[in-house]
Amino acid sequence: MHYNFTNAIKGIAAKNGLDLAILYVNLLNKLSANVDVDTSAMPFFSYLFRSLSQFDFRKFYLSPYLIPLPNGYRGIFFKGKNAQEKFTIQLCSMNEHLNDLSQFGDTLTEIALKEKHDKQSKDTTFEMMVKSTTAVKAYSHQLGIAFLEGLLNIVDPINIKKMPVSERWLFSNLKGNAGLVVSEFQKVFPRSSKLLDSYVHLKQLLEIVDGDPSYTHYKITFQIIFDKFKKDYPRICHYIKLLQKMFQSRIIIKNEEGHNIVELRLHEDGQGVCLKLFTNNGKLIPFDDNNRPCFDEAFALTELKDFKFNNVIHFQTNIFGLKSETLHITIQSQFQQNQNEGHLSYRLINIPRTILSGRMWHILPPWLIRFVVPVNIEQLIHHFCQVMVHANNGQGTLVKLSWNVEKPEDSIVTFNFSSEFLDNFFIRYGLRIFRFVLFPSDRTWIELMHLLNLFLSAIEEDLIEMKDKESVPL
Repeated sequence: MHYNFTNAIKGIAAKNGLDLAILYVNLLNKLSANVDVDTSAMPFFSYLFRSLSQFDFRKFYLSPYLIPLPNGYRGIFFKGKNAQEKFTIQLCSMNEHLNDLSQFGDTLTEIALKEKHDKQSKDTTFEMMVKSTTAVKAYSHQLGIAFLEGLLNIVDPINIKKMPVSERWLFSNLKGNAGLVVSEFQKVFPRSSKLLDSYVHLKQLLEIVDGDPSYTHYKITFQIIFDKFKKDYPRICHYIKLLQKMFQSRIIIKNEEGHNIVELRLHEDGQGVCLKLFTNNGKLIPFDDNNRPCFDEAFALTELKDFKFNNVIHFQTNIFGLKSETLHITIQSQFQQNQNEGHLSYRLINIPRTILSGRMWHILPPWLIRFVVPVNIEQLIHHFCQVMVHANNGQGTLVKLSWNVEKPEDSIVTFNFSSEFLDNFFIRYGLRIFRFVLFPSDRTWIELMHLLNLFLSAIEEDLIEMKDKESVPL
């Protein structure tokens, strides 16, 4: 017998893996379609959106909704409640107790800002802190890791060769070993497969590299089927085409030895989305820049105790003809876990100088923009980035996820974000242009949420059908 997608989902927990998967997808579905903001909280969230969408931290800091907090901060608290039919968000007091997190998905969130003045540079900056605590019940980081490792076990070379050949219509262009894996997915996710086949063209998935040992080179490359998208979701279609023209990125996760673990490319050379990794026997195999596997550095996700890695990001934009390039953005990361807790942290440690070229609106060259704007744009961008890099008293911008699993059926996850942002008119103006171009409009956002809800509903129905089949006695 071979290991399949049903095994991977059931394997996330000893007794109720399918139930937990259904519960989790149901919450995501609810968040995409049935979020209700309490009437008393609507004015605040409107104010929050207006100020932050304009990158006006001062306006948000002076909001009448924020209250004074210790150490010079001003902040606000709100909670999310997961009810049977919808997810409700409402403001709450600073003294709201964590015992109120009774249902899966219930959350308490704090947002706080602090104004700072540098006498030497005469800069004004704002420290920003976000803390959110969520009840995840039995769905801990351990279950998420087990599921990811299960997916790697599916594409193990030996396991793929055990898969039976069966009829399929999903991604019919894929043949051989890739076709076998797609067939397995279609069997257990028929509704999800139908949606994917309608909107996505999967150009390649994987290949088995024979050797001693053999390994799977997972290299998924896909593009959007724009003719179908344009008919059903015209605004999403326009938005994606805009992103492809204006935005390219490469994200590489590297181990401490400097070898690649996962590589993700977005819109490079017209290739759509490309994801690459090597795997064998459920383990991730790092590889060098020449795609040679480093077998002696292979590791299993479920066996990690203290794992350090780096995220390296290359980022390019082309906005109205003005091009920017920022290479080798580095985020230092660490995953730690023991019997009772897990931690995943990210720390921004380096943003090199952004290089500008091209012509704004294909007319104005950078030197003319510099002449009109009485600041050095490249230097200002660099200064803005360095404030984030040296936030938290030099530690850098921090993002941390922490899971408390002392009570396995009542696990809690805490999200912490802290950074510092330069308050500058030209930075705000530039970021507003960036947001206007690259962020979806309200109508596009509605279409995106509708599509996400459609896809999550299909996954949920597939999982429920999977559970029903498992419960039928042989």
